[in-house]
Amino acid sequence: MNSEPSDIAQMLKPIFNEEITVLDQEKRLSELGLNSVQLGELHYVLSTYAQDISIEFLLRNPSLGEIMGLFTGKTAQQKPCDHIPIDLIAEFNQYKNMTPHITSLPKAMPQHVLLTGATGFLGAYVLRELLSNTSWNITCLVQASSPAAGRSRVIKNMEHYGVWDPVYHDRIKIVLGNLEKNNLGLAKQDWYYLADTVDLIVHGAAVLNFIYPYQKLAASNVFGTKQLIEFAGYRRLKALHYISTVGYFMSADLEDDVVINEQTELAPEDGIYGGYNQTKWLAERLVVHARNYNIPTVIYRPSLITGESQTGYWNQEDVVCRILKGCVELGARPLLDAGFNFVPVDYVAKAIARFALERPYQSDTYHLINPQEVDVDQLFGYVKAKGFKIEDVAYPDWEKMIKEKSQFDLNHPFSPLRPFFTEKVVHKDSSLFDLYLHNNKAKIDCTYTKTQLGKHEIYCEKIDETIFNKYLNYLIQCGYLT
Repeated sequence: MNSEPSDIAQMLKPIFNEEITVLDQEKRLSELGLNSVQLGELHYVLSTYAQDISIEFLLRNPSLGEIMGLFTGKTAQQKPCDHIPIDLIAEFNQYKNMTPHITSLPKAMPQHVLLTGATGFLGAYVLRELLSNTSWNITCLVQASSPAAGRSRVIKNMEHYGVWDPVYHDRIKIVLGNLEKNNLGLAKQDWYYLADTVDLIVHGAAVLNFIYPYQKLAASNVFGTKQLIEFAGYRRLKALHYISTVGYFMSADLEDDVVINEQTELAPEDGIYGGYNQTKWLAERLVVHARNYNIPTVIYRPSLITGESQTGYWNQEDVVCRILKGCVELGARPLLDAGFNFVPVDYVAKAIARFALERPYQSDTYHLINPQEVDVDQLFGYVKAKGFKIEDVAYPDWEKMIKEKSQFDLNHPFSPLRPFFTEKVVHKDSSLFDLYLHNNKAKIDCTYTKTQLGKHEIYCEKIDETIFNKYLNYLIQCGYLT
């Protein structure tokens, strides 16, 4: 379909509540502050004029000019997964050079910790555990307009998950920064002050997106981690505790029944698919590489992080929550011979805090996973027991339902995850979800981690019906599941 720019501008005007001028055409959707409702409206309006407008195209954050170009034939809808394959070895070589400038050693026991990701789900619980079990002062690196606004973000996040206590207030310091910028985006005086006083870094911040390619995630997930490694080796030596994921193993070309323990490393030739997984693999390689420069680093590889085991509080933007909500709204779930490895967020946070306290400067890798998985039949059995009407359908039929439902409903829970289920990754005739299912036979071993945590009587609870009902009750009470 070809249309005049003036016609297209008139079509888009009700959504943006303003005239779209030639100058505006360079603005991207992210610059216009669209919320999810407006984005849904935009997709609906565009779809009435061109049936093949994809959700993925809008989620790529196009400019208004690119959107208008769809109708004039000047813009092609590139699928998010159709990007140039990444040479991870070349990327590693680009980032690997490090120049530590260490002038002093850390305190025998950490006293000052820098935490990233404090405004996230896991970050709220890690912050609580550090504050509750140590006397350390915690500085949170936050993106905000002011320190007061940053503090408000941290407190509101902890309140949201029920872990805020006013006694924490004076021990939390806020510093404004940005992982995508040089020197962490810190003001010069903050950089030098923290370089001289921080003993330990807990790095939990990352952009989690299953749609974006490597290039869109590297600035935060890879460059940001490299910046923290450089910071760890500048002036006072600091330990870096990095929160990674076992997920990237599940996106690789693995042999059936392979055992993956804490010392297992993947090589790029093993195949690592999906932009997010590629960034986590590369960041982890850089963290390991830092040990060659005498920077102590610890890597935590959690599996799928679920809600708090006592209260049921859960991150509603989590992929598993979206799958649950999506299946409830579809009224269907897939028949799969597979399981989920769920770990309660409080277990992960307690483990990280305990290792930071007991072994702050001892380089190591830990698998924070559940020794007992929950299979798909069990999972949806719990959901059905709550009264939700969900049919059991073959996986290909369920996949087709997702594609059809989410194509014209951007607000559907599956819409942001649609490429995860339906798009074929580069050089593979499989989606990322297909790869996860195939690699479900791989055994993630946590014997070493379990032994170390057992010394402190920290154990991962089995996600049984009692715990999962707490999750479901929370999601129902807050109106997420209806």
